[in-house]
Amino acid sequence: MKKFMVLLTGIAVLGFTSCGTVPERTENPVQTPMHASALSASAADETVDAENIYSVQDIRNLQDFLLGKPVEKPLNGKPYDLNHDGCWDVFDLGLMKQKIQAKPASDMLVVYFSRTGNTEKIAQYLIDLTDADSYVIEAAVPYSDEDIQYQTDCRANREQNDKTVRPEIADPIASLDGYDTIFLGYPIWWGQEPRIIDTFLESYDFSDKTVIPFCTSGSSGIATSEKNIADLVPIGNQLAGRRFPASATKNDVKEWVDTIPLNKETAETRLLLSVNGQELTASFSDSTAAKELTEKALKLKAICRKYNVPLIVNDDVRAAIDSSADGVHVGADDMDVAKIRKLAGDNFIIGATAKTVEQAKNAQAQGADYLGCGALFASSTKQSAKPMTPDTLKQITSTVTIPVVAIGGLTYDNIDIISGCGVSGAAVVSAVFAQDDVKNAAEMLKEKIKKLI
Repeated sequence: MKKFMVLLTGIAVLGFTSCGTVPERTENPVQTPMHASALSASAADETVDAENIYSVQDIRNLQDFLLGKPVEKPLNGKPYDLNHDGCWDVFDLGLMKQKIQAKPASDMLVVYFSRTGNTEKIAQYLIDLTDADSYVIEAAVPYSDEDIQYQTDCRANREQNDKTVRPEIADPIASLDGYDTIFLGYPIWWGQEPRIIDTFLESYDFSDKTVIPFCTSGSSGIATSEKNIADLVPIGNQLAGRRFPASATKNDVKEWVDTIPLNKETAETRLLLSVNGQELTASFSDSTAAKELTEKALKLKAICRKYNVPLIVNDDVRAAIDSSADGVHVGADDMDVAKIRKLAGDNFIIGATAKTVEQAKNAQAQGADYLGCGALFASSTKQSAKPMTPDTLKQITSTVTIPVVAIGGLTYDNIDIISGCGVSGAAVVSAVFAQDDVKNAAEMLKEKIKKLI
């Protein structure tokens, strides 16, 4: 896994016609092409370049040498004569860059800007967990402690109050080609992403990339910066990001990463719509990937917003978060409610299935907003569900204080079973979607449920 500290190598090809020996250093440190034998016994002693693995440090070494700058370590024996002409020159430098940039080691890249080290810590966790490559955004003019002093007329304050400012990046990465997914990390400054992040975004084409923001802050959220990023440049797919406090652990980051669709595994495509308090589940048999479910959720969200109805995604936490749905409903064997709450925040609606009183108490204790309890009858969507008696349903509603929704095989003809059970509503599928007139079926069932509860 390589860490890109990309170098600006704007070196003109000067049309060298011969190779000479290394000149003595002068006050004007301009180098002529270097004969390979000057640093090694002979050019033949160098390993064949096809067998060599070059690093960014090798680029730095050769570039510094050609520019006459001091090098950190002796270069004797280095295999820098890539075109085998007996000289070290800009042609070798170009070939070396091509070898490094030809194919990234990963299709994921963690890009981050970190002034105090908090964001860097999260980025390193991400790199370890995803085996992604990394690139550090560094300012051409570094930020000092005085530059980020809150409640003063400091540099950062002036920049954050002027959305047109674009701080220069010291060593821009040459290209994002070969990367499909970009994690973009930054601290929150004055409630937003630092302006140097805008510089980075405007420097490359993200129209075919998946961008996943992450940030660090004491209390400010990530929402404003996410919107700024989405509005700034065209992005192929921007997934929901995550804010981390300075105290975040590697396990915290892992829990977040586990919810991100970083692969193309198939996913069951079921949606649970909360319509005026009633839960309606729809199934999409043509979808075969989590991405498709997210796309469907995004389309449904637009419809739900039009009618001021919350959208709840069933089972798929990733799709719920990525589509910015209002919430998610999870089964008893799915991700813990507490983990979802930690990932999605306090305003995210979390529903949980509870089949026993203990499960109901546990879900409420973990922070569930409502419970789905059943199945009261067998159904086509839950054929293996264990039946729940009305008495158990009553015990659950009398034990918890959060709303309880009855589920499982409920129809217009048998819905009377929920009467006196203390539920707040009912969830159905076939009772609505299997009817010839879906709208009329929903209206009739809604009115009957109102009378029963």
